[in-house]
Amino acid sequence: MTDDEIDLRDYVAVCPVTEGQVRQIIGLADMSWDDPEATDAAMLSLGWSEPDDTVQLSEVQRVTDQGQFVFGEDGFFMPFAYFYTVGGEASPDDPFASFPGWSLRRDVARGDFEAVINNAVELFTASIGLPDHTVALRGSSSMTLGPITWRHAAWRRDKNVLIVGPKSDAMSYHQFEEGAVHIIPLAVDAPFPEGDELSRLLYNW
Repeated sequence: MTDDEIDLRDYVAVCPVTEGQVRQIIGLADMSWDDPEATDAAMLSLGWSEPDDTVQLSEVQRVTDQGQFVFGEDGFFMPFAYFYTVGGEASPDDPFASFPGWSLRRDVARGDFEAVINNAVELFTASIGLPDHTVALRGSSSMTLGPITWRHAAWRRDKNVLIVGPKSDAMSYHQFEEGAVHIIPLAVDAPFPEGDELSRLLYNW
């Protein structure tokens, strides 16, 4: 097969946020994240397990009962959707095909990925009201031909901020995109971060 004949296909992998998880995550967002043992115990009490040998990602702290991976000790980062390409030498295999709880959609458009994120934002909005902040960040990935806009919904929760939105996927060296829920410690009287500062916080897990 020549370079012109390489079969590249766009995928969305989804392990959607559920209504029950929204309530659980809000509870975590209302905790202090100064004590990693306390927050880890809280996640364990939700039935979220330690990663087993099938999870080849050393940074994973917990696996939810739905199948999402949770990263971070002094903050919370849980991807629930990925937009990526399979095919060619760089990505010959689908990395999500064997993950329990994840479903795959092949030959999709970026709008399908955005719809999954929008649905998660709607679930949080139904539970805790409209976002306190809606932020647009410029982004890019190998999935797009040029710059794109990533929109994030954010809610202040005492000493934390809860954020839902897309960004580039660090595990793929920023080739692909992921939709995720973040809990980031932020002082009550601190201004909401914007631009480069917000981007830095979203990757600092």
